[in-house]
Amino acid sequence: MNNHKVTTKYIKEIESKANSIPVCILLACKNILDYLCEYVFETDYYTYDILLEASKLKNENLLKDVIFYLTDSDINVLIYKFEIYDEDSESMISVDSARIFRFYISKKFCHPLYGNELTFEEFNNEVIPFFSTSENFKSCFNVGGK
Repeated sequence: MNNHKVTTKYIKEIESKANSIPVCILLACKNILDYLCEYVFETDYYTYDILLEASKLKNENLLKDVIFYLTDSDINVLIYKFEIYDEDSESMISVDSARIFRFYISKKFCHPLYGNELTFEEFNNEVIPFFSTSENFKSCFNVGGK
């Protein structure tokens, strides 16, 4: 599929999932999808700041709504991922997303590598969220296909 067809496919899926989605949210989804289509094979690491810039939103609080749609399992464009700095290896280490979500649900936080108890703020300073594109999204770009 070409980039325009990919964006159109996902925008239609988002519109069908939501009864009424504000135009600014839909436009931000489109802008991010266009951005992802352009860079899908160059990078697979997207921060909140990158997505905010790509969205062209003037109100950054709306980004969480956009991310809600793009990470929805039925839409399946972006995947939440997390990493943490490991002092021993002096490198970033990927952390299991399900484990991170369990910390948030339980509201009991500890360092994912070292196990020491952390406050909510300390946890958020240690654990770095980012996003990758899903295999489903990448499969839209297979050469020789549709």
